Amino acid sequence: MIRFVLSVISVNLYNDQTRCFVDRMGKYFSSLLGYTIANGRLPPPADPTKANADPTAGLIDEGRTSGVIPWRTLGLPETDPWGQRFTYRVRLEFSDAISLNTTPPCVLSPAPTQSSFALCSSGNIIVSDGAVNIATGIPAIVVSHGKNGLGGYRADGSQLSGSAGDELENANADLNFVSRTHSSTYDDEVTWIPLFSLMNRMVAAGRLP
Repeated sequence: MIRFVLSVISVNLYNDQTRCFVDRMGKYFSSLLGYTIANGRLPPPADPTKANADPTAGLIDEGRTSGVIPWRTLGLPETDPWGQRFTYRVRLEFSDAISLNTTPPCVLSPAPTQSSFALCSSGNIIVSDGAVNIATGIPAIVVSHGKNGLGGYRADGSQLSGSAGDELENANADLNFVSRTHSSTYDDEVTWIPLFSLMNRMVAAGRLP
């Protein structure tokens, strides 16, 4: 009986954490787009290795392409419901200063004056299901390292070791990510900003073309 009760508590706790995750991810997604509309660029990531006692932790780190969501800059919770920061990667040309006029793969003259990227710009992040690519040309992506947390950064700036396979792919700071059905060896949650959704928001806000 005790084992059954503990099992029910565990399931309910996991369900609560999952609901919290869905709510939190929605806020992160909205905040990333809101920052982009307000500033004409996606926010650079924060340094994942800084402990949250550091007053500069959670702030955008100019020039960085891989790290964690800049939670302090965006006014968001630091971690997912399981205690790890959200991994965040962005193509540099989507998060650098507007004045740099970088709009790959196209070269415009004149370049946009209210956006760090153009309608002809493309992302460089790739998502697969572990075997086949399911999304390419992505400008920015966010990863929660799930209940097991492997590969995620904690509030003290340390990275939880032990990730392997597809979870390692989401933690190794390169351009390739995996989003697939959960299993005993994979519980990451991956979401990304589709290129044309981003363009649509920027056009509607008057920052593009």
